[in-house]
Amino acid sequence: MAAIRQHAEDTYPNECCGLLIGQITDGTAKITDFIPCQNISDTPAKAFEILPTDIISWQKKLRGTNTQILGHLHSHPNHPAEPSDRDREQISDPLMIWGICSVKEGISEEVRFFLPTGRKFSFSSISFKIGNEL
Repeated sequence: MAAIRQHAEDTYPNECCGLLIGQITDGTAKITDFIPCQNISDTPAKAFEILPTDIISWQKKLRGTNTQILGHLHSHPNHPAEPSDRDREQISDPLMIWGICSVKEGISEEVRFFLPTGRKFSFSSISFKIGNEL
């Protein structure tokens, strides 16, 4: 969790972003690593976008291992760790975990994780397990 918080604080006042790496065992997702990525959004203070080649590169690196990209994380500068309207509009994969770290005045406050629900533009909060590596 420290790596997530540090990346969010380092990129403040812009949104940070990165990939959540881990494994799913018996229906439980365990996040074992966080990979910071560059936010390539045209409006990084209000939105995030991960370079598609970063995602593809990590998919290739993880082939043949027992880990995978479970989702992504981004920060909300001076806003709560709740999905925004923009987040809801960006749902493209209903199985990807969305992590959100709130950062107030440069200090990370809360990290929460969500899964899109079956309804359009909707998330549900989920519990999670974090590996020792974070």
